[in-house]
Amino acid sequence: MVEAEEPDVWIKFMIKGILAGESDVWIMQRTPFSKNAYYARKTAFIEKVYECCICYNLVSLKEILKEKIALKKLTAHETLRYVIALLTYYLDELGNAKEFDENQFEYGEKTAFVECLEIIQRWEHAAENGLDFDVENRFPL
Repeated sequence: MVEAEEPDVWIKFMIKGILAGESDVWIMQRTPFSKNAYYARKTAFIEKVYECCICYNLVSLKEILKEKIALKKLTAHETLRYVIALLTYYLDELGNAKEFDENQFEYGEKTAFVECLEIIQRWEHAAENGLDFDVENRFPL
């Protein structure tokens, strides 16, 4: 219902991806949204779905009030997906930082982030959660 009423093709694509169970990284890599813009749109989508549920009396006032405002605890799986998305985003932002560049801090960050992704890539579910590429080829040091 929400997707059918949405006029923007990229937001429709995002909604289809979310409903299909695609990872945030997978969707972000295929849309023109920055990370912050993507998560703002995803949050707005989730809120709209929740509003529709309220409109159709699918949730009670008690359920709404029980919803935590603070960040919820993530499962290990959700945490790894979040870390993959975050590190990939940071590496995209760092771009072509090189060892002999003026800003050695950025190169150090890049090296650490690449190493973290390579470690996470050993996770048996890494590929299906957005880490389906050769880290050093995509983010050469």
